[in-house]
Amino acid sequence: MYSSNRLARALRRPVVIVSGALLLGACTTWEEQWNPAPGTSRPVGLVRLTRTDGSVMVLEHVVVRGDSIVGRPPRMTAEVAFALADVKKAEVQRADPASTFWAGALGVAAGAFGFLYWAFHSGDY
Repeated sequence: MYSSNRLARALRRPVVIVSGALLLGACTTWEEQWNPAPGTSRPVGLVRLTRTDGSVMVLEHVVVRGDSIVGRPPRMTAEVAFALADVKKAEVQRADPASTFWAGALGVAAGAFGFLYWAFHSGDY
């Protein structure tokens, strides 16, 4: 059987990793963009395209070439292109400071509560 000290040390790393993973998800949001104008050559990070047929595609390193939006699906090397006329909505992934703050505040509060609970109940068996 684990002692409370040993159990706390064994759980510390997984708790920190899971908390960090949950916090990362709160850092970003999708912000709708007006369809980009042809000739926009500056690459945009991560873009979610909703096509006129209702399908959704996420692309990285997106640029506008002529009358097409060109980019790569995440973790792929081949580029794909969609006609601007076939794109109903384009959304860019942006940092969301408010969500990040509240996720961090809740994480700190949960950690403090957990620590206090452990500190006052570690001797109870």
